[in-house]
Amino acid sequence: MRDQAIRHARLAYLLGGGSGVERLGYDEPETRAYLDDHVTGEGVFWDIGANIGEFALHCAARNDRVRIYAFEPVAENYAVLAERVRDGGLGDRVHALPLALAARNELTAITLSNLFAGSVRNVLDGRTDQYGNVPKAGRQAVLAIRPDDAVALFGVPRPDHIKLDVDGLEPEILGAAPDILRSVRSVLVEVKGRYAENAALIEAPLQAGGLAEDMAFRERWGGENRLFLRPA
Repeated sequence: MRDQAIRHARLAYLLGGGSGVERLGYDEPETRAYLDDHVTGEGVFWDIGANIGEFALHCAARNDRVRIYAFEPVAENYAVLAERVRDGGLGDRVHALPLALAARNELTAITLSNLFAGSVRNVLDGRTDQYGNVPKAGRQAVLAIRPDDAVALFGVPRPDHIKLDVDGLEPEILGAAPDILRSVRSVLVEVKGRYAENAALIEAPLQAGGLAEDMAFRERWGGENRLFLRPA
């Protein structure tokens, strides 16, 4: 109990005063519902934009047969994610990868919105977040790779399920994953800001992969996170 209290205190310190991560259980209950209802049994789950691992660890706790690949390029977030995976003894099932998924393979940089763990709305150079803003708190070098090439070049297992929340790069990532989208069973994707008005940029690659939106999920949860499923 003492060790657990120390870990919780350390996490609170690392998150800083402005992080919204501690509210995810309240702000995004639909994501937990998706994990509980759809990411079941054996398979591979990609958490793209894993941040400090709230959803990856939730998934691991609820399903001990799933293999999880958590992509998080921001150094502060990745450090906490990797530490939580290690402290939880989950290293054989949760694989934390400090990579950005993007439209092309390149050495690039992330522009950062804040400099504490748990920060959000960090974007790759030359991009804006989903609201059209350019973060200005700092820059960090990062390796970016196309999702299909993560499988083809590095042997990352092809996902059965994907959670995609990258604060503005969703269309770019989906457009670089045609092979993956032809076989994935479910995708939960954030649709906010400018993409709420132009959702076709997100829908088109998913539909081309044979996926269809679960409208009941949208009606239940409001549509900021939308669920696409492969028809039975």
